Amino acid sequence: MSRDERRNNARKRDGNWHQAVMQVLRLVSLRQRFLVIGGLFVASMFELLGLTMIIPLLAAATMEVHGGKGAITNAIRKGMESIGLPFDPLLILVVIVVGFCLKAAVTITTMRYVTDIVASISNAFQVKLLRNLLSARWSFFIRQPLGRLVHATGSEAAAVGESFFSLATVLASILQAALFLTVAALISWKLALLAMGIGFLMFFSFGRLVRSSRKAARRHRAQMRQLAGNFTDAMIGIKPIRAMGRTERFGRLFEADARGIAQTLRARVISSEYVTEMQEPVIGVLLAISFYYATQAGSMHPTDVMIMAILLVRTISILSPLQRVVLKFIQSYDLYCSLVSLLDETAAAAEHAGGSTPPVFECDIVFERVTFGYGERLVLRDLDLVIPHGSITALVGPSGIGKSTTVDLLAGLYQPLAGHIRIDGVDLRELDLQRWRHMLGYVPQEVTLFHDSVFRNVSLWEDGASEADVINALQVAGAWPFVCELPGGLGQVLGERGHRLSGGQRQRISIARALVHRPKLLILDEATTGLDPQTEAEICEVVRRLCTDEGLTVLAISHQPAWQRIADRVYTMVDGTTVQTHPVVVPLVSAG
Repeated sequence: MSRDERRNNARKRDGNWHQAVMQVLRLVSLRQRFLVIGGLFVASMFELLGLTMIIPLLAAATMEVHGGKGAITNAIRKGMESIGLPFDPLLILVVIVVGFCLKAAVTITTMRYVTDIVASISNAFQVKLLRNLLSARWSFFIRQPLGRLVHATGSEAAAVGESFFSLATVLASILQAALFLTVAALISWKLALLAMGIGFLMFFSFGRLVRSSRKAARRHRAQMRQLAGNFTDAMIGIKPIRAMGRTERFGRLFEADARGIAQTLRARVISSEYVTEMQEPVIGVLLAISFYYATQAGSMHPTDVMIMAILLVRTISILSPLQRVVLKFIQSYDLYCSLVSLLDETAAAAEHAGGSTPPVFECDIVFERVTFGYGERLVLRDLDLVIPHGSITALVGPSGIGKSTTVDLLAGLYQPLAGHIRIDGVDLRELDLQRWRHMLGYVPQEVTLFHDSVFRNVSLWEDGASEADVINALQVAGAWPFVCELPGGLGQVLGERGHRLSGGQRQRISIARALVHRPKLLILDEATTGLDPQTEAEICEVVRRLCTDEGLTVLAISHQPAWQRIADRVYTMVDGTTVQTHPVVVPLVSAG
């Protein structure tokens, strides 16, 4: 789907009320719609039963005084007598109690069902967005502000479920009001018609406030997304910010963002409150006119006047908050549109799944005249590179020359603009990409650990990773001795981004993570830069032994002499191409 098509879809979602309603209703099945809206409507019927029986109760208790001349009272008395029930106050009281109890039971049951539906809708959108993001092209993924994604998977996803609940409430309220007005029309169709006219006038006369509230909601959403992005970025880089004494400046920036959010939130609340407060005078006028007509201009019985007043008040109490619920639906629907737009973007950016050929890495990896660049800037030009199976290949060169880009191409995160990457003679684009990636162990230059236990940071929540596998990987990476000294051992939580460990310790945990599933190709991107010479030498020795004993293949991107010393071949990158050099024996620096 093109960008223009996505924009057109967004405009359609934004401007068509009928389409908005149908889109939200289609979030659930027809059966669920019927159960939710029907359940709320049935609850209102039981409530109506209880309300309409109040006046006959009074009439039955004071029959000598009023004579039972009210139309509603007479209709109920005749109906009870036709089925053999006495017009008795006690029996009517039982009917009232049963009506209100059934109303409460149906409402509670329906609301519990609605809660489950709302949660499932939000969860479905969260899962879909997460899967789309994990399947998106790497070039798309890295361009997304982290705050936008956090906001989308949080408040925007929650708003999708709330939009259905708000819409169901609106539709059920309209049905309830229609039911009460129908009964009121049996008493006085003129008063019922007057109430309907004033109700519609009251509802549709606040369109300007609705539009104002909607604009405020959009500004609030954009500001919340920006604040979430800025705050997330600041928390990720909080250590250098605090170390350099820049927290006060960042604090002022966040305070400014917070003030802007407060202003838009104020506009949303004011618009909503205006709607509610301006309805009350209209309601007062309606009641005054209705009461005057019923008592002065009409010939209604006092009991009918009372039941009419009860029905009108109950109808108005339903319609009064309806404007606010509509505003809530509009606001949540805007968030729904934003999330759907992001889903469209992520779906359009889906990564090419590759071919279906299962990868078999037993010979070598060959880069044949590979060219790649970002936009108009070429990084690699006719790159030739051979990584033999079971050997250590070192890739060296100045920063920014394309070493990490070479790794990204090998992992299938990017596709070459020209040339081929062949695994045992098969082009990488023809291989099953996910199965190829499962054969890789990758240690990036920037180590990222999770706020979780050592075990889960190494196993990455894989079901097949046993405790023995994790311990063995930690031992190979030289991390087991300091893990044993942690208070919780394998269960020790490492803190946000692993900051409870030193930089060298985090790197060793990351190396263990890459080794735990026994990869065929281990990629080390400056993986031992922060380690002391002795620990680095120990890891080099272990990796060398894994190559010799188990046939592990290693691609090491490093400026460290230790890797160049043990490498079977060394490639020096110059201007996006490589020159193979023989391993240079460099004496290791003494640990002392």
